[in-house]
Amino acid sequence: MAHQQLTELFEQYVQQGPDSALKDHAQSTLPVLREQLKRIEELTAANGKR
Repeated sequence: MAHQQLTELFEQYVQQGPDSALKDHAQSTLPVLREQLKRIEELTAANGKR
């Protein structure tokens, strides 16, 4: 799932990224990505798909 990979990438950058401005952006974007991922997973489960 692409959204899950994107969320993981942002999480990794927050932990290990060298650029502090990009780390701040990743950190502030993560809540939105996590909420979107949660909704995608809920919709997928409701439709019986994986």
